[in-house]
Formats: sequence, C-alpha cells, structure tokens
Amino acid sequence: MKKLSPQHYARALKVALEEAGEAEREHTLDRFLNILSEDMMLPRADEIIVALERLYDIEEGKVHAHVASATVLSEEEKQMISVYVKEKTDARMVVLEEQEDASLIGGATVRYENRLIDGSIKRTLEKLSTALKTR
Repeated sequence: MKKLSPQHYARALKVALEEAGEAEREHTLDRFLNILSEDMMLPRADEIIVALERLYDIEEGKVHAHVASATVLSEEEKQMISVYVKEKTDARMVVLEEQEDASLIGGATVRYENRLIDGSIKRTLEKLSTALKTR
C-alpha cells in the first residue's frame, strides 16, 4: 500500500475539522492523532502542520516571503518587496520573514512559493567569476 504524504494528511484533517462541529473538534483531533500513530506518521507531524498552515494560507490569500539581506531592510524596501510578491502571486497579504546575511555582501534574496529572486552582490560576483573563467 502506498504511503500518504504529509500534504494528504493535512488536506484530510482540514476537511474533517471543517465538517466537525465546534464540540466535535477535539474528538476529531484525537482520532486524527490515533490515525497518525497507526500509520507511523507521528514523526512527520511537523510536516503535516506546515502543510495544513499552507492550505489555510492559500485559502486566506496569504503568501510567506523569506527575505535575506546583507543589511537591515528599510520600511520602504520591505513595502516594495511586499508589493512585488503580491503582484506576482495575486496574494491578498504578504508575510515577510526577514533574515540578515552578511555573506550576501549587498542586495537581497527573496524566496516565495517555489521561486527565488537573487539580487545579491554575492550572486552577481559568482556569475562574473564564472563568465571570466569560461573565456
């Protein structure tokens, strides 16, 4: 029998919770945890939770964007990134998760959905180095 992915379990839990009344939700979660245990999927519970959060984010029109920059971003830069991601994804809301990474030298990288935009000086220098080596 083919093993189900965390995404399958997340979809099943979402449907079960939506169909359960307020009073039945705790019982539904207990039953779900028992199923995970029987299927030996408890070690992957974190992945299932992440998949469930993604399902709710999609439903709410929310996109998470991970931004790494060499220095702290200004409010204007954050706003520009949020607007860009909204336009590219048709999201209603963008949640920026920021991280400083001095190894980028300058610029930033932005990851959202399955996309990566690399506007770092580090990447530019790597491409220049590769181009010079191939000549």
